[in-house]
Order: sequence, then structure tokens, then C-alpha cells
Amino acid sequence: MEGLSFREYLQFNYGLSLPAISLSDLLENHEMHAHDILKQVASTQTPILKHFQVYLRRGYYAYGLEFEEEAAFIKTLQQSAQASLESDLPAVHPNITGASIKRIRRLLAAIACNVPFTPDFAKMRRRLQIADDRTLKDYLTYLEDARLIRILRREGSPMGSMDKPDRIYLADPNLASALCAPEQAERGALRETFLLTCLPPETNVCAAVKGNFLIDGQYTLEVGGPKKDSQQIEGIADAYLAIDDIEHGAHNRIPLWLFGFLR
Repeated sequence: MEGLSFREYLQFNYGLSLPAISLSDLLENHEMHAHDILKQVASTQTPILKHFQVYLRRGYYAYGLEFEEEAAFIKTLQQSAQASLESDLPAVHPNITGASIKRIRRLLAAIACNVPFTPDFAKMRRRLQIADDRTLKDYLTYLEDARLIRILRREGSPMGSMDKPDRIYLADPNLASALCAPEQAERGALRETFLLTCLPPETNVCAAVKGNFLIDGQYTLEVGGPKKDSQQIEGIADAYLAIDDIEHGAHNRIPLWLFGFLR
């Protein structure tokens, strides 16, 4: 199930009328869009950044705020992930054995608390007692098909290639709450995972040589906190910073939350 964007979350829960913004428009006019959105969000009596924190923990799924206690939502999400592995995968791939399911579960656990996960196939195979690279690639494909992870290839890699996945992310930010202990959920990883979920399905995104993401072969995005500078994207055309914990941006510094309005 496709989750809610941050824009849809605000509309669904607070009745705001907030149109989606194209990527090119957002990059060019982010100061104007942030100003207009903040004016509307002010009617909720809650700052945009506080809304954003709640969304990252339990707002991606439409049912997230139906639970009075966040712990109950997290337990439900854990059960959903477990059902995907133990029921849905065998239904789609009847040849998967119980031993394979256990290895896939361990693989997901290894990835979840080390996002963005840079795979070392030889090390992973030894750790999980997987016979060969082909089987490991199959397991990663199963997890991606189950919408539990998102695999990113390096800039310049052939489309659809599984030879060298460069980074592996969780499929959405709420999964970090379900699959990692709070002290293990890394804020930087959560930021990058969020930005990936913001991009419309037709977007071509890969791991950039410089910066975090290369979008549609044109735009480079680097994600970070308020102290992040432009050093990593210096000299790159069409390069932007997606900055967490700020309400307004300026020039090529854009509030991270605003990317949640791309869909």
C-alpha cells in the first residue's frame, strides 16, 4: 500500500487544502511555497516541524493516528512486516523454505539499523550463511518487492542492475520505529529515507557520486541538519541542500519537510 505523503498527511488529519508541487517548481520557488504552506498550517496551532516529527514516526500510514498510544501503532507495523515475510512471500514464491524466511528476516534486521546500508556481499553471505551472491540478490529483491526496503544503484549503473546495489534504505520512515530500537534509529538515515519516499513513482533516482541523490539525471540533492554546508555539492550544477529542522530556506537551502509536498 502506498503511504501518505507529508502533504496528504496534513490534508487527511487537519482538513487543509494543500496542492502538490512539481520538483522543478519546488526547487525554483521553495521560499514562496514554504511561506504559503506555513500560513495554512498555522491554523492547526502546531508548528510545521512538530507535525513533521509525528509524521516521521507514525504518519506515513493512514491508520497511524487511529491509535491512542504510539506503541500500539508500532506493534501493528511490526506484525505487518512479519506477515509480509512469513505469509505474503511464501504465497508469491512457493519455493521459499522456512530456513530462507529466517535468513531474510535476519537480513532485514541487519539492514534496518544500519541505514543507509552499503552492502558487502561476501560479508553478508558469511554472516547470514547464504550460499552464493545470486541467492542474496534474490533475498534483497524479495524484501524490495515486499516494500520493506528500497535499493539504490550508483549513478551510471544500468537500469535494473542488481550487480552493485550502492545503498539500501528502509521503504518508509515509519518502519524505522518498528524495526529498530529508538537509540538505534539514526536521524540522518531517517532524513534520507523520508526524501526517497517523497519522490513520485516515475522519478529516476540513484545514489550520486557527490551528494546523496541524483534525480532524473539532473538535480543533485544532499540531505542534512541545520549546520550542513554546501561543501559536498560544491561546483555541481543544479545542486541543492534538503535541510532538516528549519521552517524556511534560502537560495539552494530548502526545508526538508517541503519535499513532502511533491506528491
